[in-house]
Amino acid sequence: MIFRIFSLCFGAPIIGLPVAATGFILLVRGLILSVLFVSSVLGELIFSWINYKGKDWLAFIVGFVILQILFRIPFAGWIIAVITISLGYGALLYAVYENRAAIPGKKPA
Repeated sequence: MIFRIFSLCFGAPIIGLPVAATGFILLVRGLILSVLFVSSVLGELIFSWINYKGKDWLAFIVGFVILQILFRIPFAGWIIAVITISLGYGALLYAVYENRAAIPGKKPA
């Protein structure tokens, strides 16, 4: 009985720490990639406003440059950054949720 309790107390951190570290790494990776999603959408939105049919990479560059300029605004830049990261991370989670069947290698329905 004591051995089982001892094993449980020491076994949980051994299994839980790598899982927590992996989850943290995925969270940070998602937060970094979130700005890229918003940059692409912002560039496409700007291109649609000016009726320009450009390439996707050009829309991304335009959106990224505009976002970086907006991030440099004192005080408002932090608010814009938080909103951008929130929107991008939400879009990333939504994309993963909608395509969850394709993650293990299955064909989507």
